[in-house]
Amino acid sequence: RDAVVRSHIADVGARLDGVVKTVEVDAGDRVEAGQVVARLEDSLYAARVTQTRSQLEKASRELEVERLAIENERQRLASSLRGVSAELSAARAAVQASESRAEEAMRQVELQRSLVSRGLVPAERARTAETELRTAQALTAKARAEASAASAGEDLAQVESRGLGVREKRVSVLESEIATLQAKVAMAEANLEGTIIRAPDSGAVVRRIVQPGGSTSVGQPIISLWVGGDIWVEAWVDEDDLGNVSVGSVATVTFKSYPDREFSGVVESLGVSTDIELPDTEVPQPRSKRMRDAPLIGVRIRLDDPATDLFPGLSAVVGISKKAD
Repeated sequence: RDAVVRSHIADVGARLDGVVKTVEVDAGDRVEAGQVVARLEDSLYAARVTQTRSQLEKASRELEVERLAIENERQRLASSLRGVSAELSAARAAVQASESRAEEAMRQVELQRSLVSRGLVPAERARTAETELRTAQALTAKARAEASAASAGEDLAQVESRGLGVREKRVSVLESEIATLQAKVAMAEANLEGTIIRAPDSGAVVRRIVQPGGSTSVGQPIISLWVGGDIWVEAWVDEDDLGNVSVGSVATVTFKSYPDREFSGVVESLGVSTDIELPDTEVPQPRSKRMRDAPLIGVRIRLDDPATDLFPGLSAVVGISKKAD
């Protein structure tokens, strides 16, 4: 007679600390898998989601602007470098040409001076050649200055290109920041979703443990659910009778709630310890309250055709056919 209907009972709680805002089911209510059964206060978690999303959006825009700026700068530097390279090539060519003219002017000066010294040409010819030499030398100096400026411009463009590489490294830093913010957004959204407590499986509410306004912590149950709908009968037999019971033994079960009905079943499993090793909450009656204090062993009975109106906690009377000798 120490028998009772058993099932899987799950104590459902939140994975966050908080205050219970609503409990949306009551004892006896049927629930479906995924159905909302309770909610925590979510204003703080919603604010964190808004904050992290805003930070992510700001960082994403900064990254987008920086990428556009770098691309524009790259195009400008490429165009500038092409222009400076062309100017440098032209300046170098001008230097070579002016140096050639200066060398020719120097030869003319030396020639005219020689001719003047021998009285073959007037002195004016020498002065004219010297003037042309000075002009050629001035043009050469100018061309060299322009070539030096073009070379400096090319160096500056190359320095700016290296600076562009530094900015590209900053893009990598921004990308890392965005990845971090994306993780924070995902965490904040998960915490916000965690304020909604859902039924892990279809079943029925056994009891409400925490009421709206009550505080709860991680792992603390809010409601107790009978989940899955699976039921069996747990019977406790005296250790003296254990030798007459085996897995597969035929059993007959009746319930005080339904005295006119009889159910058939079989022994599905035998306990691996006596009630001495179990807490009082797991046994039908503590040893201190029984007339006999001999150990009892739990036996699980699987009903062949369980009635849909049976539920956990109903007391039962079980008869088990003795094991054949």
